[in-house]
Amino acid sequence: MPAGIVAVLVICKVKIPALEIGAFLPAWWPAITWPHYVLIGTAATVAVASLSRTRRSSLAASSRVA
Repeated sequence: MPAGIVAVLVICKVKIPALEIGAFLPAWWPAITWPHYVLIGTAATVAVASLSRTRRSSLAASSRVA
C-alpha cells in the first residue's frame, strides 16, 4: 500500500503546499486527473504484492480451514 501512495504522489504530480513531490518530472509530463489516481495506486500496489510469495505455513493453514 505505501508503494501505491508513493506512486500516486510522484506520477500524478500531486501538489502539496509544503512539498513539491513531482518537481523532478519533465514539464511535458501530463497532469493526471483524479479518477486515474485509483488506477495508478492499485497497479503499483498489485505490482509490489505480486513480487512476494505466500508462506507454506499460511497455505497449509488455509487448506485446513477450507
